[in-house]
Amino acid sequence: MPGISAGMADLLEQNDAFVQVTAPAIQGLFGRGPRKSWEEMAKAGLVHLIASDAHSAGMRPPQLSKSYEALRRLAGDEAARAIMLENPARLFAGKKLLRTEPVSRRWIGARRPHREQ
Repeated sequence: MPGISAGMADLLEQNDAFVQVTAPAIQGLFGRGPRKSWEEMAKAGLVHLIASDAHSAGMRPPQLSKSYEALRRLAGDEAARAIMLENPARLFAGKKLLRTEPVSRRWIGARRPHREQ
């Protein structure tokens, strides 16, 4: 399976690194393994950015709205906004990215606070 595991993502985050997941993995286009990996990392609060992986309007077009919805269902509204809206703007502005809190069963689909690091 390509990519990194949740354990590796956690180690990277402990060393102030950030994790970007590609949208096709979220949508399951690269298979079950990558999809399960991103879900595990998102639930652990280890995803910071989503990449469109768009190549052109015809071949692999950007479909970020599908990824936003999947992320929102998995980690909640506030985490989806932080990862897909606020963090890209912060990255371009040279500001610190937001880190989201881990998801527990009771928080799925609910609003959760995020912290700035």
